[in-house]
Amino acid sequence: MFKRMPLAAVVSLAIGIGATTAVFSVANALLLRPLDYRDADRLAILWNRSPGLNIQEDWFSTAQYFDIKSSHSGLEQVALALGANFNLTGGSDPERVGVIRVSSNLLPMLGATPLHGQLFVPEDDAPGRPPTAILGHAFWTRRFGGAPGVVGQPIILNGVSYQVIGVMPATFRLPREVLPTLGVVEDGDVFLPLPLPNTAPTTRTREDYNIMARLKPEVTIAQAQAEMDALTARLRRDHPDVYPPHGGLTFSIVPLLDQVVGNVRLIVIVLFGAVAFVLLVACANVANLLLSRAFARQRELAVRAALGASRARIVRHLLRESLMLSFAGGALGVALAWAGVQWLQALQPPNVPRLRDIGIDWRVLLFSAGACVTAGLAACLHSLGPQHPESELPLHQSIFGLVPEGGQICGALAAMHDPGHPLFLLVRGACLLVEASAPEPGLALPWPDGLSRVAAALRPEVVQLLAHAFATGFPPPARDAVNAPHR
Repeated sequence: MFKRMPLAAVVSLAIGIGATTAVFSVANALLLRPLDYRDADRLAILWNRSPGLNIQEDWFSTAQYFDIKSSHSGLEQVALALGANFNLTGGSDPERVGVIRVSSNLLPMLGATPLHGQLFVPEDDAPGRPPTAILGHAFWTRRFGGAPGVVGQPIILNGVSYQVIGVMPATFRLPREVLPTLGVVEDGDVFLPLPLPNTAPTTRTREDYNIMARLKPEVTIAQAQAEMDALTARLRRDHPDVYPPHGGLTFSIVPLLDQVVGNVRLIVIVLFGAVAFVLLVACANVANLLLSRAFARQRELAVRAALGASRARIVRHLLRESLMLSFAGGALGVALAWAGVQWLQALQPPNVPRLRDIGIDWRVLLFSAGACVTAGLAACLHSLGPQHPESELPLHQSIFGLVPEGGQICGALAAMHDPGHPLFLLVRGACLLVEASAPEPGLALPWPDGLSRVAAALRPEVVQLLAHAFATGFPPPARDAVNAPHR
């Protein structure tokens, strides 16, 4: 069976399935898999917009944070963050690290649990508390070699000593694509508390803060946005000196997954449609190849039918070959897709979000298996054209190559009675061999006795055909006579 697999068909399917699988792995990571946070479908990031002032995306002031936190009833939790880059000194070489100051509820809101130590507590949101820090897993591994004893030890950031109270697990990350801070922090190496002064609820300057929120379970984005529009309308009315009427102040609520994916969603969908068309073309090419091979194998399939194989058995045989062919191409395609994903991650394109999440997981393998089955079924069904009853040749034409041409029958039955023809020698030798192994009489037919045992294994119309040929030496009867039921 494997020897019958054309290399061109395997390669064609490998290219189609490989390209489709590679793009699906990107779509799976960007569009299908939720973000690695608790209740990710209810998480959102807020943006401050003033279209009249040509401000399409801006951060928030602390007063706006308290306005939203105290007035919006559709948000279950509201958290604040502020990004910056600090200088780490002491110990080994100095290092520039990304620091994210967070309110005490932000990490728990995302479902984070520490690997070692603890998280911040609400008391850390007030000024005057001892400086504490939580280390990101990658930074902890790189800088401290993954030593658990770092908890309780001090680190020096911008000349200030912070006591390490916890270490985050490897599964938790807060990269810039999720939380685009004003401080251009690419990844959260260190988390610090964000104590706010007593004047924070009234400070409407210094719009430097990120706001993240989690919606209540029964609240949709549209409902939350409608309530937010009412809130900003009140702010424009109450503070016209800060928010001029022509500025059009609005606070937009953006689902966190939309924030991460951005405009890449449409590009991925279009690209997936393009490679799916490539797979369709590959399936068509393989189907045409199998169709041409099916025409070439007409005689083989006719012999199988003559030896008792039913149409369903022949179809199962062809389907098995097609599926083996498609899965061979699929295995090679998955290998090509894996290589493509590795190349993409090594290239590190800046405009591809969730790059670390792109990979070959069980969803991608299941999709690849489905593509293989679909390609195999499509190719098999297309190649079954010659097996349709309306296009099927009679058995005597399929076996002996008797094809009507110019109103005359030319074929091999007459050659079977020519002592000098190889076909006569082949059939006569077979008869002698069977006769020597089975001397007892078989069916009483006017042909060599040794062949009577073989007749029991043949279809009745073939028995009738060969009996007539050996008895008369004339060409076989007409189509209706040959194909008539055996009595």
